[in-house]
Amino acid sequence: MPAQTRADLLRDAEAATATVRTFYGAFHRQPFLVACWTEKCARKLKEQDTMGIAIPTPFRSIVSLSPNGINRTILTHEFAHTELHYRVGLWVRAIGTFPVWFDEGVAVLVSDDSRYLNPGTTASQRCLRNSERPLPTSPFDWNPKATKDPMLYPDAVCRVLQWMEVNGGKAGLLKTIDAVGKGVAFNPENGRQS
Repeated sequence: MPAQTRADLLRDAEAATATVRTFYGAFHRQPFLVACWTEKCARKLKEQDTMGIAIPTPFRSIVSLSPNGINRTILTHEFAHTELHYRVGLWVRAIGTFPVWFDEGVAVLVSDDSRYLNPGTTASQRCLRNSERPLPTSPFDWNPKATKDPMLYPDAVCRVLQWMEVNGGKAGLLKTIDAVGKGVAFNPENGRQS
């Protein structure tokens, strides 16, 4: 990787860290960052079909970026996953009790990804579209479907924004995430914890 690209990557990683810290109030687990500058590297890591991925482990999270994912938005998105995974726990995410589409929607929101969000402050302003289709709940279902259908991301963030509007906004979201991490079941379809 050229020296200037590496310096830009480190600068963007610092900015992504600050954004995640601002949103969540803390950033508990700075991930180990792997960034491929070449397609050959991305193929070796089997990351050629994605811009980036957050890989939670019990010891340290890993964020892996492909060449087209080396930017502040993708870093922020993946770092947002890292913090959410830390808060809800690996098991809750792995078994799908905290649906992956909700996780992805929060990451799009935190990264303020303009590919999937309009400007504005309300769900009706920010949503690209209002889709009622079922969204994948398991990471094993999400990843292959999202590679083929990038509109899953705007649908997910729209549902998160709509959920937030009836559940206390950002404060309600953070409270719910922390409750899920303490073992409270979560049903995002009706917006209620059970």
